Amino acid sequence: MGAVSITASGFTKIAVGRLRARYPQATALEFDVGERLPVCLASVQFDAISCFDVLFHILDDARYEQAIRNLETLTRSGGYLLYSDDFVPETIRTEQQVLRGLKPQHT
Repeated sequence: MGAVSITASGFTKIAVGRLRARYPQATALEFDVGERLPVCLASVQFDAISCFDVLFHILDDARYEQAIRNLETLTRSGGYLLYSDDFVPETIRTEQQVLRGLKPQHT
């Protein structure tokens, strides 16, 4: 689709290894979007970021907020952030995901 370069990420060595094997032309980084940005990404921005079926698996609210900040920082002004989430009226927490409610949470 005309991309000059592609950077992929995963949060485990196994996932990143598989990315590198399958897409050797891409840069693959080990990175957990819910953690602080690594130094190698501190001054990088992307034209487009795809983050599908990821954010609702971040169970900790502080890590979720960090992920949102990271995605904002990594998306250049005028760029595209494509993501999926399961917004529901009220927050539902399970062992594997958090369906974040549309109503603000007060803690």
